[in-house]
Amino acid sequence: MKRKRPKGRADLDEILDKPVEEMTAEELREELLYRRAETDYLKKLEALVREQRSDENNDR
Repeated sequence: MKRKRPKGRADLDEILDKPVEEMTAEELREELLYRRAETDYLKKLEALVREQRSDENNDR
């Protein structure tokens, strides 16, 4: 059985630069996973910034 290797940054950039119409099903899955991770990261960052601002306002 062939093992899948994790996508490197160069591989991912190549996938993300392709028009959606030209992507394979596997590439679309890779992009979906990337976008979901990106969204989760941004939501967490936003929550941390909100918490930090709240803490700064409570210290005053």
